[in-house]
Amino acid sequence: MPVARKTINRKRKIKKFQYTEEGLRQALLQIQEGHMSVRAASREFGIPKTTLQDHKSGKTPKIPMKTGPQPILTINGEKKLVDWIIGLAKCGFPVKKTDLLQTVETIVKNTEKEKLFKDGKPGQKWYQNFLKRHPVISVREAEGVNKARAVVTEESIRAWFRDLKKYLVDTGNTDILDDPDRMLNGDEAGFSLCPKTGKVLAPRGWKNLYTVKMGNEKDNITVLIVFSASGKICPPLILFPYVRPPKALVDNMPSNWVLGRSESGWMKGDTFFEYIANDFNEWITQNKLKRPVLLLIDGHKSHMTMQLSEFCDQKSIILYALPPNTTHILQPADVSVFKPLKTEWKKTVTKWQTLPQNLNRSVTKINFCQVFKEALDNTDMENHIQNGFRKCGLYPFDPNNVDYTKCIKNFLENQLTASQTEPKELTAFEIECAKKAFKKIEKKLSDRGIDNEVILQELNSLDGPTESRNLVGSIIPMDEIQITPTIIIEVPSTHEEVEEMPDNPDLLIQQNNLPPTYISDRRNRKTRC
Repeated sequence: MPVARKTINRKRKIKKFQYTEEGLRQALLQIQEGHMSVRAASREFGIPKTTLQDHKSGKTPKIPMKTGPQPILTINGEKKLVDWIIGLAKCGFPVKKTDLLQTVETIVKNTEKEKLFKDGKPGQKWYQNFLKRHPVISVREAEGVNKARAVVTEESIRAWFRDLKKYLVDTGNTDILDDPDRMLNGDEAGFSLCPKTGKVLAPRGWKNLYTVKMGNEKDNITVLIVFSASGKICPPLILFPYVRPPKALVDNMPSNWVLGRSESGWMKGDTFFEYIANDFNEWITQNKLKRPVLLLIDGHKSHMTMQLSEFCDQKSIILYALPPNTTHILQPADVSVFKPLKTEWKKTVTKWQTLPQNLNRSVTKINFCQVFKEALDNTDMENHIQNGFRKCGLYPFDPNNVDYTKCIKNFLENQLTASQTEPKELTAFEIECAKKAFKKIEKKLSDRGIDNEVILQELNSLDGPTESRNLVGSIIPMDEIQITPTIIIEVPSTHEEVEEMPDNPDLLIQQNNLPPTYISDRRNRKTRC
């Protein structure tokens, strides 16, 4: 007698989404453009292959990938917050954590949702989840920009490019723009003898976390670096705060490097002149560069002495100043060279201090050049220099390559113009108020011979999609907040379990207490919505 097979009724569990909507969008873009196959994109972005195939074929509709309830402010409400944060950051007014939480507190109070937060205020958990839901926003340190830089405009920068080209045309030196060896930039930067360690790992909740500083954090050495658009570097000038530097310091310097002297340790006019007249001029001759050469520098007073100008005229060195307060936009040294160099400097100092022979030692003025040379050699300077000239529009010479979004005044003016020309979008609350007012006076308008059907059609046309009406600042009724339950379905792992499942999909739905929208596909062993 055949033994009846025992039906195993097991819960089926489906994994939650382990990827972001932005990751899915990038994966589909790579597939559509032919850069990746579905299998390769699945491995690269950590997205199931069947999910990518369904989106590619159009089987899966484009809906927000969200398991569980909507955010308290709704998806579109949070999008308004994200746009607000990004817009202010571009205008030079980055939003702090406290500003964001206070704004959300005001919104939930105006929409009568403060009961959804403890004490009516969003806390740390909401803040962390908000950042996870919107990876386009990150916590960063803001760079300070003074008021003079804030008024720089795209028009003034383009005018500088026109003036430079006109000057080279008038002097018959336009061929410099086509020769990367003859277009140069130079600037100074300070390097700390005891750089900050940055963030470290430590036990959670441990308050007494210290790191031993092997030197004085306030000690900085000024370094002047001049380089060409082709990536060639002139021997750097190391400026020490000595009138008579110690012999040990001189002996530890590379043979072709230049020692500068200054009581304060800062660049002075006579120090810069000596470097250009002796070392830079000799480097041009040794490298057989065609003269004249173009040296772009900022307008610091140490760079603009009469003695220096006369010497450069005699030696065919064209000194041309960058526009005031634009070095963060137009100077390759500031745009892409010094930041990676300083990052490598921190790593090199840390590595140097961990060597057995340097135990309990610190970087000093005596051994600074040795450690700095190692950092300079480990940095891909040629690539960073070439990228800097390209981003600044200097080589290739093209003002269209400049990143004009750094012009804060320009961005503010564009935002103001756009806000004045674009019509204001009505909220759902305002539309509902208009409809109620119309119903009140509908009979009186009809008695006066006014076509009410036209007015009603216009009011109905103001209704957009449901998701576009849930805006920050509008009053959202509580019945419009949809709470989507989390459905947990256990997927069978073996073929035998699939055979023991009922053939009738409706019976499967009843056994697992699923809504009718979830249908199991036995052959593919997956669940679709």
